[in-house]
Amino acid sequence: MRISISLPDHLLKEADCAAKALKVTRSKLVQTALRDFLGERREAKLAASIKRYVAKYCSELSAEDEALLAHSRAAVLRALEELEARPVTRGKRRKRARP
Repeated sequence: MRISISLPDHLLKEADCAAKALKVTRSKLVQTALRDFLGERREAKLAASIKRYVAKYCSELSAEDEALLAHSRAAVLRALEELEARPVTRGKRRKRARP
């Protein structure tokens, strides 16, 4: 999907230099930066949610509880990454290859 955004000149120049150094397109650089930013934001929100839960319901966690929370957090992040990696098909039907 195409969009149009406005950037300050200095930010655009820096982005173009980074894209050239990384040998990617400007579009790919922005996609990667946005995906990374949103992933970090999602992870921070998840960590904050876990901290609120622990503060509300647990005075001290056992090692087993901490391991369970860490495993659950990792599982949620993996699931989100898998969803993010799926191609988006907005109402378009894909043709199935015939055997």
